Amino acid sequence: MILVGIALFFVSLVLLLPMRHKPLYCDDGNWFYYAVFRGISLDWYVRKMAGGGFFKLHWIFRVLYRLFPGEGVSKLYVIKAFWYSLTIVANSVLAWQLTQSLFVASVAGIVLLFLFLLPDSRAAVTYGEVFLLLPVLISAITAILSFQTNNFYWLIASGLFAAWAMQIKIIALVPALIVSIASALFHESITALGLFWGGFVFLYVLPALFIPNRKQGLKLIYIKETLGFFVRLIAGYCGGTRCPKWLGKLVGWTVTEDHRMGADYVSGIMQITFGQQIDQMKRMVLPILRNIPVVLLFALSEVVSGILTGRWMVVWIFGAAVVLWLLIVVQKTHLPSRYLMVWAPVAILAAMCMEQVTRMMQLLPWRNPVFIAIGIAVIWQVGKMVTVIARSMRGPELQRLANYNDRFNGYFAAARPVGEYIREYSNPRDTMLVWGNIPAFIFMPESRFRTSVLRISILPGPS
Repeated sequence: MILVGIALFFVSLVLLLPMRHKPLYCDDGNWFYYAVFRGISLDWYVRKMAGGGFFKLHWIFRVLYRLFPGEGVSKLYVIKAFWYSLTIVANSVLAWQLTQSLFVASVAGIVLLFLFLLPDSRAAVTYGEVFLLLPVLISAITAILSFQTNNFYWLIASGLFAAWAMQIKIIALVPALIVSIASALFHESITALGLFWGGFVFLYVLPALFIPNRKQGLKLIYIKETLGFFVRLIAGYCGGTRCPKWLGKLVGWTVTEDHRMGADYVSGIMQITFGQQIDQMKRMVLPILRNIPVVLLFALSEVVSGILTGRWMVVWIFGAAVVLWLLIVVQKTHLPSRYLMVWAPVAILAAMCMEQVTRMMQLLPWRNPVFIAIGIAVIWQVGKMVTVIARSMRGPELQRLANYNDRFNGYFAAARPVGEYIREYSNPRDTMLVWGNIPAFIFMPESRFRTSVLRISILPGPS
């Protein structure tokens, strides 16, 4: 399995690296800004970015940007390719743990790699759902390892990674609850639950331990921002006026001026109707499904077979896919890259079915119609995916954000020449005023301004 994992990592990295030629999307410019701007102090970071935890996407890009060689926008995408490659390997390891089959592990990794590479998946666009998948998978892997080795202490690591996933995005709380409860049931011990949540809480407490004692006020701000993130989300979901009085008081205590729009943002998302969600799914998810019909057929066949034959592991994997999908539904924004966390268990199910089909085909003569039909279907599916991916890596297609939106494609593709213009007609010692919501993509193509940036962020209201 180690050799399979290493091979899968390097193949994934090589195939994902062309992503570095894509233009920056708005959120990408945001992460890049926090990665290269060296004027960020601990005080600034805690006050502005620590809501809901310390080790979020901003921290990930900031740390990895200093560890990886090179400069510029392409480095941001190299970091993404590295993270995604680790995610693909983690999914393969989980498949191996569940089935003890190198065939299933290899195919699950390859299928997920193809899904990352499909242009309609839009993996080049950074969202928390794509990045939280890696710590969620590692949390599941370490929890299973604790059961396989009968070592409870692996659950501390499982809790730590579950907390990291939740700091990237709060929806990871649901997988954390499932993993912790499953661990307690399999171990038949409440100690397992305590160790898991002990590791979980420790990751939230850890940053406060490193804030110097002379900055007691900053420690309080970290606690308020961390607690306030959860409070704002709850307040956003219950609609403000219908919130209990104690929750309203808690909101008043935790929410600072910098984060008062958090609950309003969530309330706005909740106004999206069911019909609008269906329309989103048709526009954003259907193009992916059209490219992977055989993969979906294999995955669904494995689910049906697993239910009929009482293979509960298959039901568990299918349940994980459904839960991850529901987390997207709850958010009411069906952006394609968010579905990559759903495709991870789907890839495992498809690989498990393919192993069963391979065994069955070994018992059939090669001229058997079933043998021929399955062979043609697999060859067609692989050929279609390879063709679509190869086309997306050529010329103008590589400069598009996977057909995200023609207006935005042109808007963000213009970021690079604008950045080059600013580089040519400015001095690194200049102070730059940036006006807009997430405008960092404009000047970060050459990462010129590192310490002297005045950034005014404004979210326009309804006209």
